[in-house]
Amino acid sequence: MVEQFRFLMQYEWFEYAVILIVFGRMVFKPIFSLLGKYVELTVEMEDDKKLKRIMNTKWYKMLAYAVDMTGSIKLPQTKGK
Repeated sequence: MVEQFRFLMQYEWFEYAVILIVFGRMVFKPIFSLLGKYVELTVEMEDDKKLKRIMNTKWYKMLAYAVDMTGSIKLPQTKGK
């Protein structure tokens, strides 16, 4: 099994890329999911507006897209019987 990962030792940047992807998936998505649920359960409408304003920014959309594209495994759809 060590031989399978031996090629990774040649590319130091690959390790950092994997760490960045894992960090993005493990931190970014759950935090905004929990934050969205908290905002939904609170009575005030002010926090709903703030969260929507953040989520509608170009930077948030670019970050969410980058995390989704790099941190997700896209499998082809199978045809149903």
